[in-house]
Amino acid sequence: MTRRLLATAYAARVRRTLEGMWFFILVALVVVGVVAYRMRVPLLARILGQSEGRVDRQLNRRKR
Repeated sequence: MTRRLLATAYAARVRRTLEGMWFFILVALVVVGVVAYRMRVPLLARILGQSEGRVDRQLNRRKR
């Protein structure tokens, strides 16, 4: 009886911990996404091997 009660309490604690971790992971992903968007020109320039000016011009050109 007490063993089952302990297992239930442990499962509830693990569930709360996992819920908190999922929230932390979600917040971390949002922060990484915002930072990547804010730093998109330097990141794309480094990934593509182009100058920042060229990437910036392409990103900010008028759409047809």
